Amino acid sequence: ALLCLLLATLTANLATAAFNPTSYARAAPQLIGNISFYWTIDAANTTISFAVVYPTTNAWVAFGLTEPASGSMPGADIAVGQPNSTTGLLTFDDYYATAFVTPQKDGCGPSDWTVVSTEMTSSSTVVELTRRLVAPDAAHDRSIVNDGIGTQVAFAYGDRNTPILSYHGKNVHNTRVNLFAVSSAAAR
Repeated sequence: ALLCLLLATLTANLATAAFNPTSYARAAPQLIGNISFYWTIDAANTTISFAVVYPTTNAWVAFGLTEPASGSMPGADIAVGQPNSTTGLLTFDDYYATAFVTPQKDGCGPSDWTVVSTEMTSSSTVVELTRRLVAPDAAHDRSIVNDGIGTQVAFAYGDRNTPILSYHGKNVHNTRVNLFAVSSAAAR
């Protein structure tokens, strides 16, 4: 079990270059709640890359694929980043939710999230992640499918200087985004 927990923890590497939103094929700047969202699908490698810009700093952040029909938290597949008090880097873990309570770590099996980079400024946090379109663990992970109706996504974060995962209060937003749409106006 300890080995499974170690495999599920992902520490972000320092970004080698500043975040470049134009490197993504699709964008929804100011998507919802002052959160900007960017993504690119690599069909050949069956992966997707995401970037999320959160309006908070030195705080935990979360991005998730939620239950497809309702978009609610129960059933969500979530990447949660928390600032490390020693290094200042965000450390990410793979989580899942079964109810409207603090999510649980997805302790065994390969993580479906890979951290590319993180960047914290005085006013925002940028997170870049990749993952496979088909989830490796159907029990706690969500696949991303081109079903024509879009994918339910959720964004949550702590208030400034709240590094430990806790109740998000008003800092949670969810919406449906057609990740496979050709245009950037894919969010609904």
